[in-house]
Amino acid sequence: MKIKKYIFYILIICFTLSSTITGCWNNVDLTKRSIAVAIGIDKNDNGKIEVTVQVVNSQQMKGTTEAGLSSKENAVWTLSSTGETTFDSIRNLLKSINRKLFITDVQIIVIGEKLARTGLMETLDFFERDQESNIQAYVLIAKNTTAKNIINAKTKISQIPASHIAETLKNNTALSKTRDIKLFDLMKDLRGKGKNVVIGTIQSENDEGKALVENMKIEGAAAFEKDKLVGWLDAKQIRALLFAEGKVKSTIINFSHPDEEKKEFSIEVLRSKKKESVTFANNKPRFNIKIKLDGNIGEQIDAEDFTVSDKLKVLETQSEKVVERELTDVINYAKKDLKSDIFGFGEILHKKYPEEWKKLSSDWNKKGFSEAEVNIDITTKIRGSGYISKPTKPE
Repeated sequence: MKIKKYIFYILIICFTLSSTITGCWNNVDLTKRSIAVAIGIDKNDNGKIEVTVQVVNSQQMKGTTEAGLSSKENAVWTLSSTGETTFDSIRNLLKSINRKLFITDVQIIVIGEKLARTGLMETLDFFERDQESNIQAYVLIAKNTTAKNIINAKTKISQIPASHIAETLKNNTALSKTRDIKLFDLMKDLRGKGKNVVIGTIQSENDEGKALVENMKIEGAAAFEKDKLVGWLDAKQIRALLFAEGKVKSTIINFSHPDEEKKEFSIEVLRSKKKESVTFANNKPRFNIKIKLDGNIGEQIDAEDFTVSDKLKVLETQSEKVVERELTDVINYAKKDLKSDIFGFGEILHKKYPEEWKKLSSDWNKKGFSEAEVNIDITTKIRGSGYISKPTKPE
């Protein structure tokens, strides 16, 4: 009996040691993987799909000096390949690397302007089908440049350019200068009814091979009609769109006093809410947008105390006028120039009056949306004046 008990304990110890020594059976050495952190997709002059990937230099990231790597060597390297489709192009990359390419950690997917104008669905279909795709990756449109130029850009600040771009995108979205959208949400929105997608843009002022990530402009957005690029929104226009969606979390509204231009103010908007509705008048939809803004006095170039209620109301009214003007301008721009319902008015109509939507949906962007009446009602509440209640006055 004692011998059996002794053997049992020996077996337990051996099993424990073997598990500790061997580790996980499927553990893969990172130096044997090519981990992509960014993918750029273009359509070249021959109509082929060109894919550019930014791959982490795993040995450098581990701080090694193996295979002649120095501590000053880049933390990433890039590689391009062409093919008939996105899938074909990515497969062709394997001809130039001796390790399997992993795309589960991709942070950004950049799509070139030329490809975006021909349509997104065929390109994005690969990422939706591939089980290794990171559906949380941010999608950006390269404006006036190629995705390849963006992915090949260097950086003097961050180890990984893709991470720098992703963080800058999030920062500028928080400041209401652009919009971030993830792959999963983009695919869902592209299949929606009555609202066209808007995707953040990235620009480079430098030629191929000379671009620096730090000098890139990540603001504004690309507007689509279905899955095709039809135009651009600048930073002010995208802010107006975000106001309409109730998604502004932080922005600055600048204006002058209505009676004295030298009295200038900056109102910091801290949050926004929206409420939408639709009615019918003369067989045409009439949309109503109610927007509520909360903010503080961020700065005033004047010594007068504007924290008293009657004077505060003047600032609130001026803030409302600025937002209403910006929103009216971008709605008209979307109707006349883009001919694309980027606000989702069709989506509202589809939910409230599905039968009417069926009648108008076939030509909604170019006719129904462009002829629809839109009423805007904005209410601003300035709840504070920063850390001081009154402006500083010289003695």
